[in-house]
Amino acid sequence: MIILLVAAAWISAFIPMPRWLSVLVSVAVLLVGTLLVVTGAMAYAWDRSMRPDETAGLYSLLAGGALLLSRARLVLRLIAEILVAY
Repeated sequence: MIILLVAAAWISAFIPMPRWLSVLVSVAVLLVGTLLVVTGAMAYAWDRSMRPDETAGLYSLLAGGALLLSRARLVLRLIAEILVAY
């Protein structure tokens, strides 16, 4: 399931969409990615000390990072537009 979500995020990063849909998808990807990074980091820290055999926290952390990286181009472009505007 997470692999499909990451694949969809990367595919949607390169498909031309209307501006409103691109913003909507990007906000959703950024929110889900942030949620996965935070919960994955917490689960990884817990698993490392309490359940060393579990790796779900690490995979959630990596998937969240991949989701956030899929939108790095958008974030950099927005920062550049803000800097050029001022």
